[in-house]
Order: sequence, then C-alpha cells, then structure tokens
Amino acid sequence: MAKLPIIAPITRPELTYDAHGELLLTQTYEAAHHLLVARWTGIATPESVQIGVQAALAFAQRHPGVQVALSDGSQIAGDWLDLLPWVRYEFLPAFMTAGVRALAFLPSDDPHTRLGMLAFAEAAGALFPVRTYEDETTARAWLAQFLG
Repeated sequence: MAKLPIIAPITRPELTYDAHGELLLTQTYEAAHHLLVARWTGIATPESVQIGVQAALAFAQRHPGVQVALSDGSQIAGDWLDLLPWVRYEFLPAFMTAGVRALAFLPSDDPHTRLGMLAFAEAAGALFPVRTYEDETTARAWLAQFLG
C-alpha cells in the first residue's frame, strides 16, 4: 500500500480558537498528497467541536485539491457525543461535497473523546470511508488508496 510521507510543501498553519480564545485546531494542507491535516487541542465540547468542524469544512472548501483528511485528536479531551447527529447528517455530506473522499482519525486517550470519535467512525462508515488509527504513518498509508 502506498504511503503519504510527511513532506513539504504544506500550507502555512491555519489556527482556529474556541469561544474562550483557546487554541482548538491547527490545519495544514499538504498539496502533494491532497491531504488536509487537522490537529485538535484543548477541551472538546459540543460547541468547540462544532466550531472546529465548521473551520475544517471551510478550509477544505478553500483548498479544492483536498481529497483526504487526517484528524489528529490525540491532544484533545472531552465529551462531544451530543453533536454526533449534526456531524453525521450535516457536516459529513458537506465535507464530501467539498471533495473529501476519506477521513482517518488519530483518537484521544481520553475515554469520552475516544468514544465520540469511535461512534462517529461507526455511524459515518455507511456513507463515507472513515477509520481510526493509533499512529499517523498507518493512517496516511490507508488514506493513500483514495487519491486519484
């Protein structure tokens, strides 16, 4: 299976802050791999996740070459399960319309956050290729199959 190594050029990081001014999301676009990389930090609440997810959608729409996305939730904690229906029925179709073909998650060690990510991956799996991985290298290798 082909791998997506971490190489330049990437876009300048775009930062998103939560309602309290805390860093929530750092996004970059690796044009050579058509890859959106979203790295989450801080506390996950339904409100903060909605802010971040909307920022990810806007980012994908501004970078029409995006075909795959890597969502690194390893540095975020909290419970956002209440937002799951909105993410599945509103965000995901819009993300697909923006050109994203597959999404890989690096889940948090926090049990509530991990539960939300795994629940989302399971619910979204019927509509869209979504998988969770414990390491970025394996996630990138899986995403590579969706390029083209």
